[in-house]
Amino acid sequence: MDNLNRHISIILYADIVGYTSMMQKNEQLALSKLKHFEVTIEEQTKKHDGELVKAYGDGCLILFSSVLSAIKCAINIQKKLRQDPYVPLRIGIHIGEIVRKDLDVFGDSVNIASRIESMGIGNSILISSDIYFQIKNHPEFKTVKIGNFSFKNIERDIQLYALSNEGLNVPLISDMKGKGNQRKGLSLLFNE
Repeated sequence: MDNLNRHISIILYADIVGYTSMMQKNEQLALSKLKHFEVTIEEQTKKHDGELVKAYGDGCLILFSSVLSAIKCAINIQKKLRQDPYVPLRIGIHIGEIVRKDLDVFGDSVNIASRIESMGIGNSILISSDIYFQIKNHPEFKTVKIGNFSFKNIERDIQLYALSNEGLNVPLISDMKGKGNQRKGLSLLFNE
């Protein structure tokens, strides 16, 4: 009976921080930032062989078959969005099984990627330990270990890392306001 299309994928969630508030303060500026975001997402997704599955106003879901492509795409997106007009984007990346139904995707891994993204701050890229272990032998990617987090409706804790390449923001625990909580007794450690 399980005739659903299942496969392993790298899931990148991205969302503009504070877009609703931007829209209330300056609609024209908010719309120009949104256009900058949309153009950048489309351009970088194509350039890095990704698939833009969902675009929902101020956010999106992109799938990749390569972890390195997903990371390079995320870094390039953030680099482009630091240009005027600056777009405060947070990105979360995870790897796991997804279920495809028509033009949509589902599964625990999709939910985990969404939760990871929610913990970010503007100009940050957060990744799960599953992604970290795929890139740790690539010195061009700098990371900071953030700690273990529990997420709403996710049964296991997820260890989070932040990419710390030049120009990227690494969130402080006190700035992480998303849909998760850090497990006590864990501190911010730098990886070499």
